[in-house]
Amino acid sequence: PDSYDNLFGFDPRTDDIIEEIQAGTILTNGETPKFWVRQMRAAQKGHTNPKIVHNAQEMMSFLAEIQGLFLEDPFQFTPGSEFSEAIEILKGNSPDPMKALVRELLAAELNHVSGRGMIEEGALQSVMLAWVEQIVYDLWNPEINLNVGGLTGDPSRDMLELGIGDPEIGEAIDFLESLNLSIGGGSGGGG
Repeated sequence: PDSYDNLFGFDPRTDDIIEEIQAGTILTNGETPKFWVRQMRAAQKGHTNPKIVHNAQEMMSFLAEIQGLFLEDPFQFTPGSEFSEAIEILKGNSPDPMKALVRELLAAELNHVSGRGMIEEGALQSVMLAWVEQIVYDLWNPEINLNVGGLTGDPSRDMLELGIGDPEIGEAIDFLESLNLSIGGGSGGGG
């Protein structure tokens, strides 16, 4: 954890990985942000029903693990507000590339720490999630970014300039969405 400015020495073949997920070569049982919102809200309120897979203690454990998963950024939750902050991130349906990237990343990391995601490809999933965290870190910290040139220092403005058309951002979102939609094996993500 907390190893910033990593140059991974490769560009992930995200198109190939997505194709393998869609073809069922790489099976996933990931869940969507909507599934995780339902889990968080139930945990926050102490509710249980057949669609609620994880109790409040498990959900809190997942969020704590995510805070130290790869890099300190992007997820650090305020003690006592963990569920509401996670719900706020997950519930959005904004087309803004940064919000979409962070929403899908949180869902993917919840999948990861709960034992979901790429079935029999845990090492690949870990590498890909670390890669996405580094992209988010680079976008939030442009003053030390070596990988994305020309940033102005204002992350919201930079995301508008880079937009969904930036290859790395678009590839990361596409990968996370394929993982979180359970294409090729999971429940379809609805819960």
